Amino acid sequence: ALPLADHDWGEWVVTKTATATEGGYRLRGQHGFTLHFFHLGMAHQAIDLQHNDAVVAMKLHCSVRPPRVQGRGTNSGYSVQIDIPEVHINVDSESKKVEILSAVHYSSQDMIREMMLLAGEGAARFAFKNNIPFPFVSQDAPAMPAPEEIPEGLAGQFRIRRCMRRRSVGVTPSMHCGLGLAMYSQVTSPLRRYGDLIAHEQLRSFLDGRELLDKDTMLMRVSEGDAASVAAHKAERKSNQHWTLVYLLQNPEWSGDAVCVDLGGKQPQWFIPSLGMETYMTPNNPVELNGVLRVKPCKINLSELTVEFIEA
Repeated sequence: ALPLADHDWGEWVVTKTATATEGGYRLRGQHGFTLHFFHLGMAHQAIDLQHNDAVVAMKLHCSVRPPRVQGRGTNSGYSVQIDIPEVHINVDSESKKVEILSAVHYSSQDMIREMMLLAGEGAARFAFKNNIPFPFVSQDAPAMPAPEEIPEGLAGQFRIRRCMRRRSVGVTPSMHCGLGLAMYSQVTSPLRRYGDLIAHEQLRSFLDGRELLDKDTMLMRVSEGDAASVAAHKAERKSNQHWTLVYLLQNPEWSGDAVCVDLGGKQPQWFIPSLGMETYMTPNNPVELNGVLRVKPCKINLSELTVEFIEA
């Protein structure tokens, strides 16, 4: 069992290996059997399972960190939590029929997120304690307005998002204000993020007694990986935009609700939850923040990846 008792928000005791999965978490016993649990994100849960006289037990004393999950600011260890609806876009490989579904959030995802943060925080602290050149991730405190100046609803979420600063990667640990962590590094996705792979290589080299990458070499590799990551994210955004427009072309009678999230520009900014899309549009009548209008597309340019909406 591995208790994490140095956190004042709770303690984990795990008697078998636990790995995160998309739908919840998975416990894999040493006897080769695999057990799946979904939607278990609540506090004070205890699980005991028996299979061929082998017992898998996990005791969860507290599954979330109350200060960091629920805080809006960055004082006293609070993180910034932004909740904007997301969608999943599915394309049939044969018919090319596009389907857009609202993403469902399960409480177990919060638990998995906390475990990933624990891994990143623990790796960063271990690297700092042992003087390992490491890709520490930090983020400056956002220029957050007073709580009473933040509107409710989606408009407030977009206001908070506009206040956030870009993250940075360096060899000196610094506060990650977005997560409310004194030091942090991303280590949970070495197959997807090159920076995570470098972190794993440094830790493995240290544990094996092999030569470590020096700070300059490591930062050069991290910057090259970040440049590739930026290009990949740009391609992903354009791909999502393309298939969303294809969906609208396949469904010419489509209409949906748009929520006004900002009135500070030349045109009001709108968010369409059912499409996960942002747009700008001048309504026929004055509108307030979080006001809802029924809209439909009027001009779609697939080659330019643009679409204009009007009131339905």
